[in-house]
Amino acid sequence: QVLYELPHPMSAWVIGEISRIENLIRDATIELVEKGPVKATLRVIHKPLNSKITQYISLYEGVPRVDFDTIIDWREASNDRVEAPMLKVSFTPILGDSKVTYEIPFGYIERTADGTEVPALRWVDISDEGYGVSLLNDCKYGFDAKGNTIRMTLIRTSYSPDPRPDVGTHRVRYSLYPHRGSWKEALTFRRGYEINHLLEAVVVMDPSVVNGSKPEEFSFLKVTPENVVVSSVKKAVNSEDLIIRIYDAAGEKTNVELIVNFNVQEAYESDLLERKVKPIDVRQNTIRIPLAPFEIKTIRIKATDGEQH
Repeated sequence: QVLYELPHPMSAWVIGEISRIENLIRDATIELVEKGPVKATLRVIHKPLNSKITQYISLYEGVPRVDFDTIIDWREASNDRVEAPMLKVSFTPILGDSKVTYEIPFGYIERTADGTEVPALRWVDISDEGYGVSLLNDCKYGFDAKGNTIRMTLIRTSYSPDPRPDVGTHRVRYSLYPHRGSWKEALTFRRGYEINHLLEAVVVMDPSVVNGSKPEEFSFLKVTPENVVVSSVKKAVNSEDLIIRIYDAAGEKTNVELIVNFNVQEAYESDLLERKVKPIDVRQNTIRIPLAPFEIKTIRIKATDGEQH
């Protein structure tokens, strides 16, 4: 959709009154560009105003998600005398009495679906009691919802203080993730992480000459249960210690089990500045700690001398 904002002050900070909306689907050109046993892709081209939008919509065998890879060549500009076009993507799933939930830093928030533009991070979900749809994305932070319609803002044409801030080429990846049950049961927060941290395959050796002592599967770190998210793994600022930061993404009290694949000399709960707070009991390289709803915990681990991590 292209929405037109009436002229108003502070356009980079404030969304103006919308005078009209144009739906772009009517003038789109659509072509099937890929069809195989694993993946099928449509290419959809829109040409609103002076701009061009090229969108690749993909379905995968066995993956309950629709991916949208969108390349926008935005050539619009505005000023305080004319309407400013704004580009949004809109979805209206068929649901009953629905709730809209937004990801915020280290948690989530439910908001009233009254059409107000609000911020969120990697996902927004709209669900009724038995079914829902999550909108995942890799780089956008403005959303609105009204009734059963959710929209994500892709580009605005603000003009103050910068007269042409978004002119140029943009790439946005987002996905629709339909699910049964709640977004918690569907692990929407994990799907949001996955679209932002794509799996990469790297060839490390010839499988035919792998030493028999090497495992076919190796996990550096394993964390359970599923509502616990690892938000950071890094080397400590002032030593070779390993810093692991976790949090509860579902608002549930949890007992966490964290297993590392190296020998641990000692471990501590730390504050956000990585200062030791209290020691943690470690048994067979396994750490077990409680986690309160929405709690963030930082764990500092010292490996046994000679261990690599």
